Amino acid sequence: VFDDEEYDCRTPEEWLWLGVEPGSQDRKPVPGKALLPTDDVLGHEDPRSQKLIYKWINVGVLDYDEEAKLYLVHKTNPWGLVRDRKGRPVLNGGITAKGRAPLMPCQYWVPRVCLLFLGEDPRVFAQRVIAANDLRKKTQALLLYNLYVDCMPVDGLQSIEDKSLLQMKQLAMNTPRLGKGSLLHDLEKLSCPKLDESSASGVIDIAVHFTEL
Repeated sequence: VFDDEEYDCRTPEEWLWLGVEPGSQDRKPVPGKALLPTDDVLGHEDPRSQKLIYKWINVGVLDYDEEAKLYLVHKTNPWGLVRDRKGRPVLNGGITAKGRAPLMPCQYWVPRVCLLFLGEDPRVFAQRVIAANDLRKKTQALLLYNLYVDCMPVDGLQSIEDKSLLQMKQLAMNTPRLGKGSLLHDLEKLSCPKLDESSASGVIDIAVHFTEL
């Protein structure tokens, strides 16, 4: 959800086609590293379990789900190979004439920010992960902010008198390191004849200003 696809140097289809060698009709797994649980049993039963340990593990990228925007990855064996249950190479995304086989314990569907292709610049990928994490934190903060505003009771409260508001503005202007413009705007919200969500957001914004000092 928070991933910026502008960081990618190839489309998903182009990444997968790197597994096709000239003159071959089979598509081999594309090498990469994915952030996966070390315990494949618990990893599928409860991916969010506190007992799980996640690490960057060598994988072969098999396929891509365009609707879900997820890549199918397969953990390599101790020799760095991608093999099925019978020890055979996994080709064409694991799809045969009978269709796709059930997911193996060592296979996972992962988002792009959890998958580093060995053919991409790891520094750009690191920036991509940081940007996605920053956007997630900002979105969580905004959702929490709106929740506080919606839950703040305003019934029965009265607006601030003009004289009191003027004193508050003067104090704000004389306080160093304080963002004057935005704070004065928040104070104006409290002078509305009818207190509503705008007034509630003003109270929260003012509190944020002072906690950042």
